[in-house]
Amino acid sequence: MAEGTEIKVNESDFNNAIQKIDKLIKDLCNEYKNIAKHNEALAMAWTGKAGDAFLKAAYSLERQYAQVIAKLKVNKEDLEKAKEAFLKEDNYIAGLMGAVIAGGIGTSAAKVAGECATSVK
Repeated sequence: MAEGTEIKVNESDFNNAIQKIDKLIKDLCNEYKNIAKHNEALAMAWTGKAGDAFLKAAYSLERQYAQVIAKLKVNKEDLEKAKEAFLKEDNYIAGLMGAVIAGGIGTSAAKVAGECATSVK
């Protein structure tokens, strides 16, 4: 990290990012369904070499949509896991800081405070 750079993250930031990814997934799924519906209608009516070429391109596009949607779902899951890890670590650090502020100087008091903060979840 560059000197003087701060990273500020909170639960709300994670939730906003997760919601945006979720909306994108839903929007892409709707578009995917629309494309598939229109492709199916065209495929029924279009015969010959041009129809075959169209179907090949259409199925390729549908596969690409499916791959993007699958990758977004993985990204959403990863972000949810990162959020949980962040919240757990933040709670642990808050417990350690609370022990120091409360006068628990030394590693044993900080360790106990951290264990308490973790077990409260």
